[in-house]
Amino acid sequence: MQETSGRHERQVKNGPISREVLVELGGGSVDDAAGLVNALLREAGALPQLVKHDGWDYHLHATRPDAPLADRMAVEAAMAFTDVIRTQQLDRLRLCAADDCGNVHVDLSKNRSRRFCGTSCANRTNVAAYRARQAARPAQAAPSGSVVITGSNSLRTRAARQAPPIGGS
Repeated sequence: MQETSGRHERQVKNGPISREVLVELGGGSVDDAAGLVNALLREAGALPQLVKHDGWDYHLHATRPDAPLADRMAVEAAMAFTDVIRTQQLDRLRLCAADDCGNVHVDLSKNRSRRFCGTSCANRTNVAAYRARQAARPAQAAPSGSVVITGSNSLRTRAARQAPPIGGS
């Protein structure tokens, strides 16, 4: 069994699963990732066991039912990471590609192409790129004879100008 360094123990004590731990899981070696997962499991006092309750068939619980929520969350995440490590899928842990986001996500797409942690980051980044492209384009003059109408009520304003007066000619 591999021993973990004090560094792993310190990282785990900062919170159930900190961003730094997730980044190191995805960016380090498999041995480092295993050390971090083992530290998470050890710190939370994980004791995996098969249980059957509430109409559910046997499944794995790794904490006591009365364990603090933070411990249960850390252990559940660590148990999921054991599968990621065991199946050699650490390269699926990624940082969100949005410039203003530091989230870590697991790319579960079939072709391993997911770049963002969620749709809001993807939309925000794509809208910003679109606006930057539009701003970089030279201003195009409207063709002669056309009317450029701006403003939120532009359609109503144009329709009012074109409509004949009520009861008149």
